[in-house]
Amino acid sequence: MLVSLLYLFSFLSFNTKAMMPDDARLEPTAALVRSADADFVFLTEEYTGQIGAALKDKYPYSAKARSHIDETERFFCKYPIAAVDEICVIPSGKYMDCWVHRVLVMPAEGDTLSLYCCHLPHGYNERKSIVGAILDDIAKGRRNAIV
Repeated sequence: MLVSLLYLFSFLSFNTKAMMPDDARLEPTAALVRSADADFVFLTEEYTGQIGAALKDKYPYSAKARSHIDETERFFCKYPIAAVDEICVIPSGKYMDCWVHRVLVMPAEGDTLSLYCCHLPHGYNERKSIVGAILDDIAKGRRNAIV
C-alpha cells in the first residue's frame, strides 16, 4: 500500500548580509523571523551565533553548517532536524564553498522532509552545477523535497 502524506509546510529563507556579533540588526531580524511564523527558517551569513537564543522558544530545533570556511548557515525548525548534509561543494576563489545543504526534517513520526537550502553564487556555470547536484540528489529517491 502506498501512502502519500501532504504537508502544509512553510519555509523562510533570508540572507542576513554578514550580520556580525552584537549587530544592531539582530533584534529586528529575529522579530521579522518570529512574525513570519514559518515552520522552517534558513538564514545565511549569520556570523553572530546569537540569533538562536532569540528564536529558541519558537524554534526548538536548530543546526548550523559551513558556507565557506566558517559555520554561518543557520537552520531553525519547529520539528526535529534529523541531519544536515553538504550537497554541492565547488571552488570559489581560494575556498571550497558549500552552496547547498540538504536538511532532513521530521514533521511526523517516521517521516522525513528533504529541504534543499541554497546560498547561490553569481556565476551561471556554478548555478547550473548546483541545480544538477540537487536534481541528482533528489533522483536518489528523496521524497517530499522542497528546494
